[in-house]
Amino acid sequence: MVPVVILAGGGGTRMGEVGKMIPKFLLPVNGEILLMRTLRQAIEKQYDNIIICTRLEYVDKINSLVSHLGHDNGVIKIKYANETSLFESLKSLGEDLINIDEFVLVLGDIYYVDNPFVDLPTNISFGDVLVGKTVPKYSLEFRLGGVVETDSLGKVMRVVKKPSMAISQGTRWSGMSLCGKNFFDDLRGLSDKIDVSLFSLEDIFDYRNSKYHSSTVIDKIEFVNINSSLHHVYANLLALGTTSEIDDKVKSVSLMCAGEIKELILRNGHQL
Repeated sequence: MVPVVILAGGGGTRMGEVGKMIPKFLLPVNGEILLMRTLRQAIEKQYDNIIICTRLEYVDKINSLVSHLGHDNGVIKIKYANETSLFESLKSLGEDLINIDEFVLVLGDIYYVDNPFVDLPTNISFGDVLVGKTVPKYSLEFRLGGVVETDSLGKVMRVVKKPSMAISQGTRWSGMSLCGKNFFDDLRGLSDKIDVSLFSLEDIFDYRNSKYHSSTVIDKIEFVNINSSLHHVYANLLALGTTSEIDDKVKSVSLMCAGEIKELILRNGHQL
């Protein structure tokens, strides 16, 4: 299996008082910490080489959490970056993946409703596979950024970080990708073109798509990017409504309430 890299270094700056106390990837959703959920989902799909990229201040906490999931036998490696920027964190990973042609990159602070480590192809060569979801009802979500724009045939046109009213078709991107060859070479090449202090994941994947014209999209994965306390409530209701351990009536009510919260979030012009 290809390696999995989980980025788990961001704070919860948009989570109000909660975000001041706990980084977003350590938030619990229905009793399960987001990072631990992502780890469990990867291990369930037989991934046996997992690197968690984090900050030094979080290493002890993460070590404590993951020790019973295989950290001691080498399945999970915890790496911290001395630099605080996303660009430098990714660049430091090149030392661990120097002879690797492809790897899975995933954000540790996303709530995936179902296991996202499915249907990922192998031997993709150049270009990337971007994992996201379609948004059939609210086209506004396409225009808020974090979107893989596609044409009428589903071909990837660009990967967009910033809001754009011009986008009418595409996939809301979860930040998860299967990265093909030359990822770290292209990362270094991109540093000559942009201010790396402003670097985002969209920058590298858009750069690679424009270079190779071969990126593709998987748009079947439902997820919640928890950017506020309301998003956190929504994720918890979804989790409660999709667990098999509670009464069907409770699940039905939970999903109904989740639907109302979803409508409220989207009507207020925010993404899921």
